[in-house]
Parts: sequence; structure tokens; C-alpha cells
Amino acid sequence: MEIEKIFNAKAFSLSMTLGENGVGYYIPVYQREYKWAKEQITILFEDIVNSFNASIASNDALKFLGTAILINTRNIENCNEMDMPAKVFSIIDGQQRISTLIISNIILHEIVTKKIFLLDNKVNKIDEKLFSTLKSITEETKENLQKTFLEKNVYSKDGELYQRTPKIIRNGDIWRRDAEAKYQSPISKLIFDYIKFDIENDKKSNFIFNELNDEKYKKIEENYDFISRIIKKIINGDDEDWKVRDDIFSMLNDENNWNKFLNNNSQKQIIEKIIEDEEMKKIVLLIAFCKFILNRIVITNVQVDNDDLAFDIFESLNTTGEPLTAIETFKPKIVEAEIAVTQKFENSESQVYYKVIEKYCKTVGGKSLDTSEFIIPFVLSETGEKQSAHLRAQTLFLRNNYEKLNSIKEKREFIKRLSISVEFLYEIWKNDKIDFEIFYKIDKMLSEKITLNTYVLRDAKHKISLGIYFKMIQKLLENDYSEDVKVELVKAIDAITAFIILWRVSRRNTDGIDMHFRKIFGENIQPGIKSLSFIKSKNDIDVEQIKQYFKNVLENDGKILCRDDFIKKAKNLPIYNFSKPITKYLILAAEVNTKIENDGTLKRTREEQNILFNNYLKLSIEHIAPQSNTKWSSEIYESDDTIHTIGNLTLLPIVENNSLNNSAWDIKKEFYSIISEEDPDIFPEKIEEYITRNNIDIENPQIKILQESSYLKVVKSISKFDDWNIINIEKRSENILGLAYDYFIKWLQ
Repeated sequence: MEIEKIFNAKAFSLSMTLGENGVGYYIPVYQREYKWAKEQITILFEDIVNSFNASIASNDALKFLGTAILINTRNIENCNEMDMPAKVFSIIDGQQRISTLIISNIILHEIVTKKIFLLDNKVNKIDEKLFSTLKSITEETKENLQKTFLEKNVYSKDGELYQRTPKIIRNGDIWRRDAEAKYQSPISKLIFDYIKFDIENDKKSNFIFNELNDEKYKKIEENYDFISRIIKKIINGDDEDWKVRDDIFSMLNDENNWNKFLNNNSQKQIIEKIIEDEEMKKIVLLIAFCKFILNRIVITNVQVDNDDLAFDIFESLNTTGEPLTAIETFKPKIVEAEIAVTQKFENSESQVYYKVIEKYCKTVGGKSLDTSEFIIPFVLSETGEKQSAHLRAQTLFLRNNYEKLNSIKEKREFIKRLSISVEFLYEIWKNDKIDFEIFYKIDKMLSEKITLNTYVLRDAKHKISLGIYFKMIQKLLENDYSEDVKVELVKAIDAITAFIILWRVSRRNTDGIDMHFRKIFGENIQPGIKSLSFIKSKNDIDVEQIKQYFKNVLENDGKILCRDDFIKKAKNLPIYNFSKPITKYLILAAEVNTKIENDGTLKRTREEQNILFNNYLKLSIEHIAPQSNTKWSSEIYESDDTIHTIGNLTLLPIVENNSLNNSAWDIKKEFYSIISEEDPDIFPEKIEEYITRNNIDIENPQIKILQESSYLKVVKSISKFDDWNIINIEKRSENILGLAYDYFIKWLQ
């Protein structure tokens, strides 16, 4: 491989980058629209002015504007080869900066044009040599600015206007040298409208880019006006925030500095005359500023010959910009496939699905979406492979797996599955309020169960489970929200929730939990268990096999064959430190269908109760013996683990939890007894006794909290213990773990 033939990086001035004859720039379909905000423009021009001021005192001052990653291309849709520039670069990175600088150069070009008109009107009023000098440098500057935003062609049958073409176009625009030319993207329309204005106007009127009836031009209109105001403040010198150094004109009085700034050799007496005239001084400052932008703003152009290498370089070099997502760079392949079959992308089936994906890719606070959030589990669900989070790896997966599909039907189905997965991630998994009932038409009882499980898995950061969610939701939609598939969906999520909880609380670390989830999508899983990946099983998913697989893993790899195995492994572990969402769920599950014995233990009954996910949302974990020892048995604190075992943990609303803080056991015991009192007549009596016995002021905030508290059964059993010590903690651990095991293991049977 000859690296220099496929990769070339050189630093060029803006004039050399944009102003080279026969070179044009193309913004591909997957690139974002021009969207720079005023804050970004302000930072850019503050940097330019600071660098310009620095250049007054230093020959070496430059403004480095980062890297532009470019691909040599001739593949421009609907463009005739003869009408295109001799060399065209597709912009992978740098579009926002380049577009902003082109806007500023158009504005500067108009100002310089007006200054030339001003000079022409003064030709008989000023010194001939003075006029000749200023005319020469302003005309040269005007020409060099113009080269950065338009190409001049020799001939057009439709006149002078079509001899000029925008330097940069976007997908959908058409470079032409006749009236068939089409420039509808914001940046190319701005350029072409200005070209027309420059040819036709009388040099007295002002160019106004105004397309108020079309929302897509709003951003470029706003930025054109904003940049115009900034440049005028710089040139007029009437705004302290944008002021050029006061000593620029004393510096320019030196012939060497004059040549440095203006690239013009003039005699000292001419220079002195120019800087004595206030109007002429503004022209000189304008030209000096223009020449700084053209010659001292530097961009490193990285030119490559293929997309994959370009995106690889982009991911490596990009540190400040907003990177394109793998989804955006995938779009051209979808467009290409649809056009090949139906001759259009608009309103095609693929576009319908892509719009769903695009919708969620644009809803993350205006910032780039981390596409790895859904591509990694999507890859797992499709192929069973572990996917890298790197941009290039994501891009290659989407392209390669899409391109090897044989028919447009298969390709559309691929995009559809991806859109279903993305929609689930953002409507359910990442939503503050998870609601399967509304979004997937699941009845209230089933919805409440799967919703709680999803909250727990999401809050516990078990994203590895998303692969199974994606598969089951795809099957649900494929079967038109079948009631049978809804039940299967709930059972599948029950199974993975049970496995994750029983696995996680019975060992000190995750112990390969992700590996076991990936295995079910792979090959040679377990006898009688088929892969869940789409390439192996399509959407033919057997939920009973999912349950059997995870039960086998729990028994064979986790060595949990029964209730006692689980209790033995988990009872002395600091479960609180492992996962707070799982800890909460474990305590809630142990409470379901139980009655309280006289010694404080819980016993499962035959009474049918339901675990309400509202308790999961509103309750917080309370350490019975507090994390810092003040008035408690010292033996509880001999091991760092004991206070964080499940036996020393309960649940309370946040306010009640905070009010107890590090209270002594007798205070907590009575507090638990009060808030778990069922009888509304006895409840206030218990509060009165609590106030009297502990000599508490009735105005104490804790009393108000007690009076306003809701009935809470979960702490009732704790109030039955006479003392709180290490023996009772272990006893309660075994009790809760056993009941929780009984509750969850059913989901794997």
C-alpha cells in the first residue's frame, strides 16, 4: 500500500483551500444542515479578531481552524460531468466552518465592492497615486474573496449569470452552466442569489437574503445578518468588544508592515497620505482584515480516496466538532438502494422507517446522539456479535450487513427492525416515565409487571438485556400486537429479570453476566436451545427456551440449584453496594403475599397480592443500623459488609428516611411500628405515645412527617424484633432472600 496515494494532509490558507480555480465542494446527503449557533460564530470571530490583533505585532500570527476531511469524488447526482468543476471534494468534516467562512466572505465582498464604488466617485478628488494604490489593493481583494465562493466559467448559452457557479453545493443541488441549474440548499442558494445581485445591482443597494416563507433558510438568514453586524463593528471600530488594536495605523506607517498586511509595495508618502484620511483608513483596515482572513486563516486539508478511511480519520481527529453519527453516514446507502429499484427515495418504505430513526437521532439536546446505545444491542440481536462503540465499526456494520442483503424487501425489513429498536430505546428504555400500556397496547396488569422489571433493569444499567427486548418488540409488531405475543414478551422479560437479580445478588461482581447474554445470540449455546439472533432464527423466538437457557446458566455456571444454595451465597454479601435498584426490588419481592410472624419473620401465604411498581418509584433504601456507628451494637460493624447485607436494609419514603437518619434502635423500632400501623384509630395514639415517651416537642419536624405519612407495611416486620444485632440481621437476610428466590425462580420455570 502506497500511503501517500490514498491519504494526503497539508495545511493551506483559506484562500488556497477555497480559492483554487477548478475546485468545488460537495456536501453529501447524510451531512447535517447548516446549523451553527450565534455562540459558535461569536467564538470563531473572537478568535479571528484576537489573531488579527496578534498579527499586528507578529509576523507569525495565524488562526488555525482545524481539519477539513475531504474525499475526491465525481459521484454527484444529476450533475453533468462537463458542468462540474475539474476537481470535486466531498466534505466529511468541516462543513459548518467552511460554510460560515463563505458567508463572511460574501459579506466582505459586498463591503469591498461598495468601497470600490466609493473610490471611483472620488477619483477626481484624491491624489492619482493614492487612488491607484487603493484601487489596486481593493480590486485584488475583491477578486480573491470572490474566488472563495464562486467559480467563473468561460461560456454559458444563458448569459453571464450562468457563467458563475457556487463553489459549494449540497446533495439535491445541480451544477449547470445554463438555466437548468438548481441551487436550493441554503448555502448554494445564498451564493447564487448573491451572484445574481452582484451582477444586477447598482452598487448602492444592499444585498438581502430573505426567504421568510421557507423554514429551511431561516438559520442561514439569521447567521448572515449576525455575521454582517459583527464584521461592520470590526471595520467601523465603534464597539469595544470588537475593536482592532489602536496601533495598527502607526504600524502601517512602516513600509515593511504595509507590505506584510496588504501585500502591496507603496512609497512612504503615499502610505502617510492614506492613513491621514479617516475614510481611507477604514478601507485600509477592511483590506487588512480581508487579507488576514484569506491568507492567515489556516485549515489542514486531509484528502482521502474512500469513505471508510475518511470516517476512520474523522473519528481519530475530531475533538471539538459534533461528529456525524453512524446513522447519518448510512443514509446514502439506503437512498441508493431505493432509487435503484423505485427511482425515488421520497415517500418510499425505506424513508418512512429511516424518518423514525432520524427523529430520535435529533432529540438529544441538539447534540450528537451516541448511536452505540442502540447499535450495539441491535448488532447483538441481528448477528450475535459483540459490536465496538467506535464510529467506523458501527458504520461498517450497517453498510456491510445492508449491502449483502439480496432484495429491496430484505433491505427495507432491516431498516424497519432498526427503527423499531431505536423507537423502543427512546420511547421506553430512556423515557423518564415508562409506559408499555400506552405505547405497545399491553393491558394494565401485564403492563405494570413489565414496566417494573424494565425500570429495575434500566436503573441497574443492564443494557445487555436490550438485545432480547429488541427481538421481542420486533416480534410483537410483526404479529400486529398479538395478545399471545404480548404474554410472551412479558414472560421473556420476567425470565431475564429473574436471572439478573438471582445472579447479581449471589456474587461479589458481575461474573460474566454480559457473556451469558451474548451466548444466547451465538452458536452452540446449549443442547436444545437455538440462537436468538436474526440471522439464525429470524423472529421465531421460543420464550420457553429463553427461560430454560437462563435457568441452566444459573444452575450450571452459577451453582444455584435450589433456595438454600442462593441463600448461602447471598446472605453475607453487601448487596446494597452492588445495585440499589436490584436491592429495592429484592425487598419488595420478599413482601409479596406474606404475613408477619410474631418473631418478625415473613411467611408466604396463599392470599393473592400484587407488587405495585409505585412502591419501587417512591421508596428509598434505609439502613436499619446506620452506616456510621453511634449508638448501635459494635459487632454489627466488625465487618464492613454486614450493614450493607439485605437483612439490614428496608425501604422508606425519602422524607421519612431522612428524618430518621442515625437514630437509635428504640427510636427506629417505634417509628417503624407507627408508619406500619393499619388501624386509623390506633395510628394517632401511637404518635402521642411516641412524643411522650421520647420527650419530643410536638413542633419537631419528625412529628409532622409521622402525622402525614402513609401506611407502609414493608417495615412492620422489623418493629417485631426486640433488639437489633448481627444474629437478627442474618436471620432477616435468610428470610428475605428465601422469599425473593421463591418469587423470582418461578419466572424461570
